[in-house]
Amino acid sequence: MKKAILAAALTAAMLLPTSLTSQAATNSSIQVVINGVQQNYEQMPQVIHGTTMVPMRAIFESLGAKIEWDEVKQEAIGTKNGISVELQIGSKKAWSNNKAAELEVAPQLINGKTMIPARYVSEALGMYVSWDNSEKTVYISEDRALNGRTKKEIKEKYIEYAPTHAGSIYADKPVVTAPYAPGKLQKSVIEDAVKRVNFVRYLAGMPHDIVIDEDLINQAQYGAVLTAVHKELNHYPQKPADMSEEFYKIGYESTKTSNLHSIYSSQNLENTGFVADSVNDYMSDLGLNNLPQVGHRRWILNPELQKMGFGFAENNNIDNWFAGYSSMQVLDESRTEKVKYDYVTWPSDGYFPNSLMDPLTPWSITLSKYLYHSPDLNKISVKLVRESDNRVWNLSAADNDVTEDGKYFNVVPHAYQRNGTVIFRPDGIIKYRDSDKFTVEISGIETRSQGQTTLIYEVNFFNL
Repeated sequence: MKKAILAAALTAAMLLPTSLTSQAATNSSIQVVINGVQQNYEQMPQVIHGTTMVPMRAIFESLGAKIEWDEVKQEAIGTKNGISVELQIGSKKAWSNNKAAELEVAPQLINGKTMIPARYVSEALGMYVSWDNSEKTVYISEDRALNGRTKKEIKEKYIEYAPTHAGSIYADKPVVTAPYAPGKLQKSVIEDAVKRVNFVRYLAGMPHDIVIDEDLINQAQYGAVLTAVHKELNHYPQKPADMSEEFYKIGYESTKTSNLHSIYSSQNLENTGFVADSVNDYMSDLGLNNLPQVGHRRWILNPELQKMGFGFAENNNIDNWFAGYSSMQVLDESRTEKVKYDYVTWPSDGYFPNSLMDPLTPWSITLSKYLYHSPDLNKISVKLVRESDNRVWNLSAADNDVTEDGKYFNVVPHAYQRNGTVIFRPDGIIKYRDSDKFTVEISGIETRSQGQTTLIYEVNFFNL
């Protein structure tokens, strides 16, 4: 599968959380990590009917809970911070502060060790639990609110904004040969894409109440068809000889004011979620052309944004590939109320889902033009520190050369009433892992009221 994006001219893939265990996981390969520390249990975790079971005493102690054991009742009680958890060998009934729960698998003896469900016990004690299928690892971590949010709240919002459309994406399929027809997407397809936009805006602390606009949807379809006809991303495409002036005019207005996206796949695109998935690619802004500006991301996180539209069209005559082209009408600033903010970060400060950060995804901080002077490439620098190993990245104008995977630093000044942005990318990142914590320190920024200042914030990655 190949994808490309092109930012608006004026300037993968989020998956539903997997279950705690995988049928492909073997018992000998499963690991448990608590607050960033890998656990070494005498009895290895076991997968039983889809539930990860861990040694009772070891997990309670690892979570900082006191444990009491009733030999007669074969019952364990773990307590921590006023929370009690009660489990009994052979019983699927469990209790947390006198609230009953039905377990999928009952606690049981394995090789003389009492094994209990990792997720139930951990969540009952207020921890956040996730499963990394690629690593076959259970991640358990504290879930105190950061920046006003917990991991659990972010996951709930993620589920709230999850796509729901099924079936063909078209209400009326576009025609990309003469006589051309814009076609129309199913409304639920566009709603799914807007929900994806609202989720990333929620993460960034921006108003997440974006709505679809019929005029923008219609315009976006013309733009998608015009782009599909040319089979390339271009904000200023030429008029096809057999296309009417009216059709071309609407399509051209779309392409020059949209984020553009293309995808080439061996999979038929008509019954997929690629329209919504394009939002993930815009936010990542991967690629040499996108790195210096992160323009797609900046438009999506624009505080004044209120309305948008999406269009999509296919032109599959490319070496037997399915090829799709989408247009995202995003140059809207119709929001009437003033949004109060100091800056907008990506990844956002506080908890942030690591699935949204490819190792090559650039970081960015967009500064309010009302509070800060235009940022200067030669005055600003960034210090990025990873807590787990105290690795430090120092980035400045000396790192301004665009490369595929090296360190990178750039500053986009205030222009055309747009906010200035500091863009940076550390090198040597293999993966942003659950519990990875980074401190960002940005020096050389000039406020409009108090002169030079340093901005400091923290990003805590976690598995959804």
